[in-house]
Amino acid sequence: MRFPISRRASLINIGALGLMGIGGCAPQINSHSREDQITGLFDGSVIDAFFYAFGPYEFARSLQALSGQIDVGDTLVSKDKLAQAAGQDGVLLNRHAHVTDLADERIRSVTAPNNDTLYTSAVLELSQTPVRVTLPASGDRYLTVALMDMFTDQAAMIGADEHGGKGGVFTIVGPDTPPVDDANVIRLPSNDVWLLVRTFVAGTGDLEAARAVQSGVIVEPVDANAVARRFKIKAPAEMESETFLGLANELLGRSPSHPQLARAAPFSSKGVVPGQIQVWSNLPAGVRAAWSAWLPRSLAMIRKGLSSNENGPGWNAPPGILGDYGANDVVRSAIALIGFGALRTEDARYFRAETDAAGDPLTGEASYRMLIPAQGVPAEAFWSLSVYQPDDDGRLYFFPVPIDRHSINSGSSDIRRRPDGSIMLHLSATRPDGNDMVWVPIPNGKFQAIFRTYDPKPAIVEGSWTVPPMKKL
Repeated sequence: MRFPISRRASLINIGALGLMGIGGCAPQINSHSREDQITGLFDGSVIDAFFYAFGPYEFARSLQALSGQIDVGDTLVSKDKLAQAAGQDGVLLNRHAHVTDLADERIRSVTAPNNDTLYTSAVLELSQTPVRVTLPASGDRYLTVALMDMFTDQAAMIGADEHGGKGGVFTIVGPDTPPVDDANVIRLPSNDVWLLVRTFVAGTGDLEAARAVQSGVIVEPVDANAVARRFKIKAPAEMESETFLGLANELLGRSPSHPQLARAAPFSSKGVVPGQIQVWSNLPAGVRAAWSAWLPRSLAMIRKGLSSNENGPGWNAPPGILGDYGANDVVRSAIALIGFGALRTEDARYFRAETDAAGDPLTGEASYRMLIPAQGVPAEAFWSLSVYQPDDDGRLYFFPVPIDRHSINSGSSDIRRRPDGSIMLHLSATRPDGNDMVWVPIPNGKFQAIFRTYDPKPAIVEGSWTVPPMKKL
């Protein structure tokens, strides 16, 4: 059973989120003085309203960027691909776009993308028509389809258990669609959905084979003549109060039967009212002032929570509720900020580090080593290590590197095993000497690392296995 976060709990968790270190529940710390400081500046109920609405807001903002409804610079799906697939206006809804290159530093629409899979993205709007997804035969190659609802929960997954490596056809329907007489029908709780296909690539030498499999993924509307709804409010470049509430309310109003909407009622006096996109002008001056004071500081407060290391230095695991947040809006917001699209724990387990094993901040001014033991990592599919540069808002992106990859994974042709079968990963800004290690480039200044495990075995899911430490040389 999950309980809504109280005002006190949300305020405490802002400063002690420890995103990659919460073992499924919020850490208990003595934060009375911090709470007093915060509540002296802000209306606590506005803060609670913000955390409830931030996940949906970030979802809407990301979907607008992914479908071409707003311009955020280079996105997961390039402008050329959007124009090619979507037609004249460059907006792509209810159809797929294949990203045939691995993610790199140009991607700005999705935080912390991986560099181990080819992405196929589709922004779905299911109020007017179901959508049909056709998957190719992929054999032993990792291929999954994750479906995220408007609260950023992973509402469904089509993985190896569902398509068996042989492919199949799946029909995706919205919450209010009448019964559909098709096999493999998947009903989702919101009309707005992000569909993301991950097709594994062992390395650049495997790219063409992976593209051949990816090309067999097809997403198309069942009713080709249906016109998908566009958003009336567009997310601005910088988050501000009026459009924050307007866009969150618009998204929430587009799926009125979603079970999470029942929790919106306590926030109506603060402007979170599903469907009411012009709510700002009707709010009391004091409430508007509270939003205007809080919102510019909100992302910094989330970042502060993300930077805490409640579980010690080095690698921190995410909460067990990843991808299925229930009423825990604080964790939902944090993941939306730095790990949008993260999979559920049973499908993938992520570990994040912003300090080394000794607790010192990771920086390009130093070099680090990390030893993967000969017995390997207990993951059925694969593991990978990626390095990111945080932007001013705390979102994580790749950076320019002098080699043709942004990460290293267990299937890569660059993997070099030492005589005992172990793998030495060397993280540094410049290439190391020696042929018995794998170079992982890092940027100048601060960086963060994410270690991913796909189809993790129980030892990872239950926490008895830990990522090898990063040791500064």
